[in-house]
Parts: sequence; C-alpha cells; structure tokens
Amino acid sequence: MDDLPLYRAAGVAIEAIRPTTESMRAGWDRYLANRPGPTEDPRSDLADDSARWSALLTAAHADPEDPECWGVLHGLRCLGARLEVAGNGLRITPGEIAPDEYAALRERYLVPIAARVTRLLRVDSAPDGLPSGDRERM
Repeated sequence: MDDLPLYRAAGVAIEAIRPTTESMRAGWDRYLANRPGPTEDPRSDLADDSARWSALLTAAHADPEDPECWGVLHGLRCLGARLEVAGNGLRITPGEIAPDEYAALRERYLVPIAARVTRLLRVDSAPDGLPSGDRERM
C-alpha cells in the first residue's frame, strides 16, 4: 500500500492536464474535419499551380503501381514545391524549398521513383488531368 499516495498524486496530475488534452483533442478534430483530401492540393495558397498539383496528386493517388509515389509528391508540395509547364509535360521545381534542401530531397525521394513520376508528369500520359490552359500552352 506504499504506492497509494503515488496513485493519488498521478490522479491529481491527470486531472490537472485534462483541460489541455481536451483542447488538443478539439484542435486535432478540427484539423481532421478541414484537412484537404488526398487528391486536393495541400498548398492551395500557392494558387498559380494549384490546379496542376490537384491533377498530379489525383493521378498519383489512382496509380496502383506505386502508392509511395503519391506520398513523395504530396510531401514535396506541402514543403512548397511548384509545377511548371515544360516541353510535353510538367516539371517539379523547388518553389519555396531551399535549393540545397530540394536537391537532397530529390536525390533521396524522387530519383528512386523517377520513371513513375516522369510518366505522371507527361501530358500525353494523362492529357485530361491537366487544366485546359496548360494543355493549350504545350
């Protein structure tokens, strides 16, 4: 029974932090209710290429060959990567990511899945997945 005071103290401590944990839970619930879906651009604040990212993430999410590909692309976009029209498709650029950090991320995450990412970025692979203005510029 020597542990009884410890349990009482733990109970008091738990009650003391209950408002904090309830507040954190409420914040988490709000986040879950408002977070973008897997095919929505997580950085819609970067509006000029938001439609491109939504199209790319939709195509990547639907690709059964490599579910990791969507995660890599989503993560890069969360960090601020951009999509630019280039040649017969799109090109991922660093955007808000520092060039040296982007180079490291590219080497670690994009290079191993380069074939799949390249296929997703090609217009002729999914021309309906690009906003019409982008298709017309190519």
